[in-house]
Amino acid sequence: MKEHTSKSVKVSKCNPTPDDTILTSSQQENFENLEKQIEDNYNAAFVLAAALAQIRDQKLYRAEYKTFDEYCKNRWQYSPSYCYRLLETNSVMADLKEFEDSEVYPRNEAQARVFVDLDKEDRVKLAQTVLRNPKKII
Repeated sequence: MKEHTSKSVKVSKCNPTPDDTILTSSQQENFENLEKQIEDNYNAAFVLAAALAQIRDQKLYRAEYKTFDEYCKNRWQYSPSYCYRLLETNSVMADLKEFEDSEVYPRNEAQARVFVDLDKEDRVKLAQTVLRNPKKII
């Protein structure tokens, strides 16, 4: 009987059984590759939002589509409401650009949504307040 000699790696889970905490070397490699994909695309929603904003603002869709909504729906199978949510986050990111290297700068769409209903001045004020008093906001 041949022994299994692949490298094993421990992983942390909630209430794992002993067999659930070991990854084979191929599983670990797959895990690392998948995490790399996530890392490489972590800001993909913001990139998508910025591209959509330019397409809408410059009406670059007009050669093939009558409206931006039609473009979103027919070209990408995105609902217009989803595209407009992305456009709102793009606006937030532009308004908070000066905070890009700080912890208040949104890292995902959900974090950006906190600022959506505010105008630029209030977005900046909120970001500055959080930076000065992070414990009081939460």
